[in-house]
Amino acid sequence: MNIVEKVLFIPICCVCDQVRDDQQTGERSTSNGLEQWMSFESFLRLYRIPHDAYYLTHTYCPRCVQHLSFDQQKAEERLGHPRVEAHQEEIGGGSSA
Repeated sequence: MNIVEKVLFIPICCVCDQVRDDQQTGERSTSNGLEQWMSFESFLRLYRIPHDAYYLTHTYCPRCVQHLSFDQQKAEERLGHPRVEAHQEEIGGGSSA
């Protein structure tokens, strides 16, 4: 079966525009067995997908999720977000006024 017949939605990262390769097989698995992300153009070229044969669905790649989570945590700590303060109290690091 041709890959174009199987691809309806291509997951693309909202931040870095990398796409997730959901078409991995035993012959083309990743070294760590996890998701494989690549550039959009490379994905289309690899599977010879015409520009009118797909839809994009938006998601986040693991690298961007990690980066965004780290930035959010730093911002919450800087602003004294209640969730951060509650967590600090749970671990015994809360400040007493």
